[in-house]
Amino acid sequence: MVSSVAANESAFSRLCRRAREAANRRVDLRQTVRLVGVSVTCALAIAVGYWLFRSPSVEVESMLPRVDDAAFGADDDTTLAPVLHAASVYVHVAGAVLRPGVYELQDGDRVADAIMRAGGVVDGAEPDRLNLAELVRDGQRVEVPFEGEPFVVATDTSASATGGVVNINRAEADELERLPGIGPATAMAIIEDRERNGMFASVDDLDRVTGIGPATLERLRDLVTT
Repeated sequence: MVSSVAANESAFSRLCRRAREAANRRVDLRQTVRLVGVSVTCALAIAVGYWLFRSPSVEVESMLPRVDDAAFGADDDTTLAPVLHAASVYVHVAGAVLRPGVYELQDGDRVADAIMRAGGVVDGAEPDRLNLAELVRDGQRVEVPFEGEPFVVATDTSASATGGVVNINRAEADELERLPGIGPATAMAIIEDRERNGMFASVDDLDRVTGIGPATLERLRDLVTT
């Protein structure tokens, strides 16, 4: 009886010991799994952080446009627009200016610009006898008159002129505007008057044109013809 009880206790003790050992192994397994999970999570976090914050592998220079590509359209059909420069004209400035001579100006410059290039006028000059707002043209001669000097208006070879003077019955507005004291409005008044009232019979008929008074008529008398 006693030996049977002792045997049962021994068997029970072995069973309890095995149960404890099995429980310990389960605990160790859970800890191992937990440690592995934490390790994997840390490794992933490190990998993601490295990928997000790593330095770019492409050098900065390789990201910049090359001169031949950016400037000359090597990779597409676009081309740079040509740089346009104003055409040059050469004008002879003479008469009552500081430095007479031939000067290079830009297309679109005016008689006043040509005179300034020649150093401006000298004492005794009468630049107002010129149309200072006239556009210069290549090969033109701009002569600034002195006070009291006879003044002949230069005209184009195609202009209606005889003896170097302007024919007021045939001249267009641009020719008339080269005359002293004749601006765009007065030039148009001359043209409208001859179209309405007929050709001018003499230079004195200019006094019927609005804007031309006795003083202007006297200045024009030797410069125009009919």
